[in-house]
Amino acid sequence: MLAELNKELPCHIGKGRPHKLPLEDRLLLCIEYWREYRTFFHLGMSYVVSETSAIRITRVIEDTLIRSGKF
Repeated sequence: MLAELNKELPCHIGKGRPHKLPLEDRLLLCIEYWREYRTFFHLGMSYVVSETSAIRITRVIEDTLIRSGKF
């Protein structure tokens, strides 16, 4: 999964703020959501990001993996 995400999601394109979490942590946040169905509030508290950021991270990771066609 991480190899697919590395191809699709660059670390930083140049505009805007860089990600607060490395790609590995963003993938782990998403996997924890799938496995435990924790609330985004609690996921955000675990990774020190806002609830909105946890939602956005999960949506981007899911969409990227679906587009890859391997998952």
